[in-house]
Amino acid sequence: MDVSGVNVPYYISTGSGGKASVPTGKWYPVFGRHSSGWLNKGGEDSINKFYGSKLLALNASRLNNALGDLSSVEAQIPFMKKTGNAIINKDLQPMSHSEVSANPDEFKKRVNAFLAKLGSEPFYKINATQQQGVAEGIDPNTFEELDARIIARAAKRVVPTARARRTPEGYVHVTTEDGLDLYIGAGVADGSISVNIGSGGGVTTSGAQKGAVTEIIRGVYDAAVRKYGDPDTPGELTIDHDAGHGVWQHIADKLGLTYAAVEVKESGVRGSQLAETRDQLWTWIQSKFPSPQWPEYVQRDFLYAGAKGIGSQKDLVEWLERIQNDFGRVRWRLEKLPITLNIFTPKTQKQIMSREGGSKNPNQVPKDAERHALQQRMIQQKGVSPEPIIVAKSSNGYDLIEGWHRTIQHLKAYPNGYTGPAWVGYGATYAHESKQGVAENFADGKNPGRKGLSRRVGIPKKATLGQLEKIAKSSTGERRRMAQWQLNMRRGQARKNK
Repeated sequence: MDVSGVNVPYYISTGSGGKASVPTGKWYPVFGRHSSGWLNKGGEDSINKFYGSKLLALNASRLNNALGDLSSVEAQIPFMKKTGNAIINKDLQPMSHSEVSANPDEFKKRVNAFLAKLGSEPFYKINATQQQGVAEGIDPNTFEELDARIIARAAKRVVPTARARRTPEGYVHVTTEDGLDLYIGAGVADGSISVNIGSGGGVTTSGAQKGAVTEIIRGVYDAAVRKYGDPDTPGELTIDHDAGHGVWQHIADKLGLTYAAVEVKESGVRGSQLAETRDQLWTWIQSKFPSPQWPEYVQRDFLYAGAKGIGSQKDLVEWLERIQNDFGRVRWRLEKLPITLNIFTPKTQKQIMSREGGSKNPNQVPKDAERHALQQRMIQQKGVSPEPIIVAKSSNGYDLIEGWHRTIQHLKAYPNGYTGPAWVGYGATYAHESKQGVAENFADGKNPGRKGLSRRVGIPKKATLGQLEKIAKSSTGERRRMAQWQLNMRRGQARKNK
């Protein structure tokens, strides 16, 4: 944009950079686009103040009035040509993300020099002794997520027919008609770009185009490099749960990435068999709990998410049979639910309060802090989440089944309550078993949790500490949480008896 004869590029804030106080969908000036794709801009305070320039603020207002938020038509906007950088960077000297993090004073000098061309006063005070990057919010120790839309576009370039949706946990769920089922995310932290494979629905590749997963990961990583610049350290490929077949290590080696797994699960099942088993599991769940009585959202986020963390076929059959007994006659209805802490059962209330707004993790939920931070950021940017929680209505309140991080952060943000979407199950028969709940402290000898829950999730009666440790390490979802809870409580009781 021409501002008093000087070329000034503007961008629309998407919120993906984690700058919670910067309104999304609005136009803001930037000081060039590095060849890596990284937009040169300051921290939240600098952006909101338009770097002290009334001229920059005035023209941003004009763009907001004339063009507004373009996110609804983003898919129709063509990608920038190679000559675009030269147009954007006229009169500018952009830096890479790593250069700014290493030398923030140089970035400030360039911004001040550019403001002088506009006739504006210098905005930054140069302080060479100041901790690098902190004043501008360019903290190399923070994690910045790659926009989900960029990840989705990278996947569609490899498989044009792919479907992609953002999950509450921050991943992009990519599926195709030929069998690909992949949860993928990416971001930059500590000067390194990381591509993460989540375990939301398992990683199923049976029948998928050969090499598609590798090429999608390559595309996502390349997109991150274009946005953040060439990393200071080798990029990383991480996966929440590795089945132990060496596939992900091979992909990382092929792409020149380091490899790390949150959990490696040794298994005698081959990769193709594993994919087939997960496909069969999803099909079986849909047959046992058919729609329209069971909405697909509830099938996947409640039933499939719980079942896929159970290791043995025997435990899986027993778990699903008990779910069918307790929820077989449930009627599900999507509602706008007025939500306060008091609407929940005593069990759910105790569990929510034990988390202390996300600062405590008594059940050792994986990536708990990151998931709370993500929900908090989304609430700050967009308000109440449109993603439904899942609850069961009982005589003493609503039992929260799915959506713990969302609910905890919403109650923290709206202590007087809020109205949000919820799939509500009517007619569940399990709630009468106990009103004390899983969160009851086993160490006080009163109640070891809701009766029958351990059996539901496939934990043997009178399991040893060794068995519980193995289950906690090799399982996911409710089964993992219950095993970890029992470990914590058993150890607490042992300390009390000493």
